[in-house]
Amino acid sequence: MYTYSVRVDLSQNILLCDFT
Repeated sequence: MYTYSVRVDLSQNILLCDFT
């Protein structure tokens, strides 16, 4: 099974996507 998480870094205005 795969898990997907999205985090927003407001200090740099970027979107961090992690696939594990």
